[in-house]
Amino acid sequence: MALPPDVIQYYTELCKPEKVMAQPGAQPLEDFKILDLSYANLGGSYIGTLLAEFGAECVKVEPPSGDPARYFSPYGMLHNGMGLGFIDANRNKFFITLNLETEKGREIFKEMVKKVDVVIETFKPGYMDSLGIGYRQLKEINPGLVYVAVSNYGQYGPLAKTNRSGYDIDAQAMSGLVYHTGEVPGTPGIPEEAQVPTRMGSWVAWMSCGYWGALGVLAALWWRRKTGKGQMIDVSPWETAYYGTDTAQTVYQFEGFKDEAIRERAGPVEPLAQIYAYFPAKDGWLFIGAFADASFNSFCDMVGRADLKEKYPTLRPYRVFENAFKVYDDIKEITKEKTIDEWVKMSLEWSKTHPSVVMAPVRRAIEVYNDEGYYETQTLVRFKDPIHGDIVISKGCPKYCGPYQIIKWLARPLGADNEFIYLKYLGYTRDELEKLKAEGVI
Repeated sequence: MALPPDVIQYYTELCKPEKVMAQPGAQPLEDFKILDLSYANLGGSYIGTLLAEFGAECVKVEPPSGDPARYFSPYGMLHNGMGLGFIDANRNKFFITLNLETEKGREIFKEMVKKVDVVIETFKPGYMDSLGIGYRQLKEINPGLVYVAVSNYGQYGPLAKTNRSGYDIDAQAMSGLVYHTGEVPGTPGIPEEAQVPTRMGSWVAWMSCGYWGALGVLAALWWRRKTGKGQMIDVSPWETAYYGTDTAQTVYQFEGFKDEAIRERAGPVEPLAQIYAYFPAKDGWLFIGAFADASFNSFCDMVGRADLKEKYPTLRPYRVFENAFKVYDDIKEITKEKTIDEWVKMSLEWSKTHPSVVMAPVRRAIEVYNDEGYYETQTLVRFKDPIHGDIVISKGCPKYCGPYQIIKWLARPLGADNEFIYLKYLGYTRDELEKLKAEGVI
């Protein structure tokens, strides 16, 4: 079906960021206040950031020594003493210091909790309760409080009871996500050391925890609006990472289900449907999607290989499971004959008049960075920050014709907003703050 000529222009104008941001109410969470105690865990940090970008006032509370996550960064790259991961995960926040292990620090924290809607923490289960500032204590002083506890293995259950520490990468491993990622053991031409389970390239467990945690907060705030009651939210990277695994990787205990049905690592091949995989081209790697019978036949016609239609006439049983790898081996010999650009152009032209054959390049990071399409849609934003200068930031995906996600500033130095926040929330003067600092409270 041909695309109506005005449709792209219509939605471009409808969701244009400059237009939407100028509307009243473009920041729907601007009446909410958050205390973000996330510590050594970017999953919690992302929850606060996502909510802050929709207008919530989010105060990042760090111990006087700082959050260790300040130094989390790919390849150890730091900018103004902060890791790039910390900068990205802590946008639009105010930064204060507070020592919760002092009695005075806990008193100050409780006074602040009375004035906020949400508390986010990422400590081991039971730690906040041991200080007298866990959910069961805080709800007594603020019954409408939404309390988010982020721990790698949740607040209850066998793993939580071990009180073990956790990070993104072990959440990936424990969820089963890593096991299914990487080259297939025994693949000819692949070095043995490369045939290992492989972590995802990003902090996917932490980031998914941020998304689900933010969704949980929104649902809890809506519930509070209906009932007047706050609630506790338990979210763990171990669980949110599992949600991203393919259900075909799971053993379902239905009668007659056998162990051999467990899906094993498949490398670039999708065993449940071919063609649907990453293939080698003359100058790199290429994704091809043509698994439905009409699309597969269309691909065979496009490359002049009618014999493959006879060899693999239908998806089931000819292009699934063990046969999927045979299809892959045949197709990869074809894809090696042309460059990525040649294949993509050919598929686009062919699909105008034939059943669709989808092809896309597997891009390197610099190629993604240079894609102007991301900047036009503001998925990537060229941002000028008062501390970090000119920097490119990845922005959230939703586009709206009403509420809008705005990046105002990036992560700031430790305690940068002590004076502003403590004056606003508790009326502390500069002299009082100096005394608290000298006492090790902030």
